[in-house]
Amino acid sequence: MHDRQQFVALMRAFRANERPNTVMGRISRGYTDAEIAALAAHFAKPQ
Repeated sequence: MHDRQQFVALMRAFRANERPNTVMGRISRGYTDAEIAALAAHFAKPQ
C-alpha cells in the first residue's frame, strides 16, 4: 500500500471528485478527515 500521507491525499482526491473513479468517490464522501486518517494508519506500510 502507500504511505499515510499518500493514502490521505488519494482519499481526499476521491472525495473531492478530483481523481477519476467509479465507486471510490461515492464511498469516500462518507468519511471524515479523522476517519480517513485512521484508515491511513491501518492500511499504510509499516515504517
